[in-house]
Amino acid sequence: MANYTPNYQLHQWEPEDKFLRTDFNQDLSKIDTALGTISAETTYPKLLDVKLETDRQKWDVDVRHIDLAQYQKLVIYPHLKGNTDQWVSFHLNGLTSGYYGPGNDRSSCGDVPMLNDPNRQNFGVCEFTLLLELPKLYMVRLGITSNSDTAMPGLSGHRCPSLAPGTTHLDTMNFWFGSTSYHILAGSTVQIYGLRR
Repeated sequence: MANYTPNYQLHQWEPEDKFLRTDFNQDLSKIDTALGTISAETTYPKLLDVKLETDRQKWDVDVRHIDLAQYQKLVIYPHLKGNTDQWVSFHLNGLTSGYYGPGNDRSSCGDVPMLNDPNRQNFGVCEFTLLLELPKLYMVRLGITSNSDTAMPGLSGHRCPSLAPGTTHLDTMNFWFGSTSYHILAGSTVQIYGLRR
């Protein structure tokens, strides 16, 4: 037997071919894998994958195309490279007030740590989860937040400024240095995934 389907290479038997259980099992395994991938992509699709082309002190990521009403949450993965060991503040819609952390007012919905060390390029990769209870927004950050060798994962949460009633879209997600001496370097990326309602 030499006939297979074009996409997944499933067996195509001719009338004179003998059937083998291993052939069926192999085909069913391929089908199961393909269906699992389709289900995961449909439930948790990638909504954005952008790369910074030039060094910047401030990076405003356009997210106007994401309809928040369609999702329970957004998961944001910024992987920012910097020209120094520093923190980048994470804002929504360019707002620098109205965020609340444990017991205090904040100027951002969390910080993205960066380490200018080629041997530790995954330092600073944090997962931000934007929980959507429109018009209210909540941000949870999980990641390695210290550059010491004894660092442990950290978790923090913030209440973000509420959207106007009826609003279903953000304009931007903003990653900003507070000093003009520091820059987010070209090649930095941001990926966003959404869990559908």
